[in-house]
Formats: sequence, C-alpha cells, structure tokens
Amino acid sequence: MVPGRIKLQLFAFLLLSGGVAANILVLQPLSQARQVAEAPADPADRYTGFGNTGALSDGSEAPRPRYADGVRKSTDKPTLAQAADMTRAVQRELRLRGYETGGSDGAETLMTRAAIMAFEHDHNMPLTGRPSQQLLKSILLGESQVAPQSGAAKGESLESKQVIRFVQETLAGLGYRPGATDGVFTTETKIAIRKFERDQALPVSGRVSGPLIARLERLSANGRIAAAP
Repeated sequence: MVPGRIKLQLFAFLLLSGGVAANILVLQPLSQARQVAEAPADPADRYTGFGNTGALSDGSEAPRPRYADGVRKSTDKPTLAQAADMTRAVQRELRLRGYETGGSDGAETLMTRAAIMAFEHDHNMPLTGRPSQQLLKSILLGESQVAPQSGAAKGESLESKQVIRFVQETLAGLGYRPGATDGVFTTETKIAIRKFERDQALPVSGRVSGPLIARLERLSANGRIAAAP
C-alpha cells in the first residue's frame, strides 16, 4: 500500500509540474503575443522615416517610443531621457534646414520652441512649438509630402502661446506696438515683428523664429531701446 501511494503521489507531482512548465513556456508567450497583435495601432508609435529604418539626415536612427512589455497603455508617457532624445533629433534636423534652435542639447528652450514654430509657420502647420514624433516625421518628409493644416497663424498650444507672449511683451518693452500681450498671434504682432526685424537688419519674415528670440533676449537684457520712427 505504501509504495503504491508513493507512486501515485509522484505521478501527480510530475503531472502538476508539467502543467506549470507548459503554462510558462507556451501559454503565457502566446497570450502576450496576442496582446501585442490586438493592441490598437498608433501612427506615432510606428515612425518609418525614409524606407524602413527611420533614419535621420545624418544616418542615425530616429528615436522611437519604447514600452516595457511591447504594449502601449493609455497612461504611458515618454521618460525624460526619451523626451530629450526626441528634442535633440528635432533640433539637429531643424538646424540642418537653416532654423536656429540655439543648440542641440535636447533642452526645450525658448529658441528651440521658436525654431519649431518657424518651421510650422513656413509649412502651414498649426503653431505648437512642441517637439514630437509627428513633427520629426514632417521635417524629414519635407513640405511637398506633408498635407497643409489649418490654423497656421494661431498659437495652438500652451508652449506656443508662451513664446508669442514673450515676443509681445518684449517688443512692447522695447517701444514697439504688438497689440495685446495675450499670446495670440495677431496682425499687429506680425507688423511689430517686421518693423523690429527691419530695425535690427534681420531677414524680414513677420513670424516667430530663433534669431528673433535671440535678438529680443539680448536687447531686453541690455535695457530698453526705442523703435526707429
């Protein structure tokens, strides 16, 4: 009786162990694969750039969103390192195209946001001043391959409104008349920018840009100046 009971218990143990191993080796990987396959597609997570490599202009790999288990969740947000990588890539690509960002260190400075807004303005995109995967794709694809969007003359984000408000307040302090200092890009603001650019021998564009921000910061730091009549 005893040996028979031992054999029965050993058989039950082996059967249980086999079930656990099958679950670990087969069922769980299949479940995870099914979650990835059934996850809703997000265009921002499938950046392709040129070809299938996602290559930047210098040949390096474009930054991609990364998730621990391969499945995006609604609460997932880029880490600080990922955000800095994205900003650095945007800065590098903008500078290659003649937009002054003030550096390529991954910091979202006022000049970097202004450079983004200059690109968005030139390509008839809503003004966001915000580095993003979609922006990087638009920079790499170029104007001819990106559909124009409405709202190009307006600030569409908190970041862009902050930049516009800085421009308005600084121009007003320097003796120009940009209109209300409320972060809304108006015709008065555009006229004031153009007048300032002419007075400072800058290329006259009438839009927010890196060189405009750099000159405003320098002059406001040196004290008030009067606009030319």
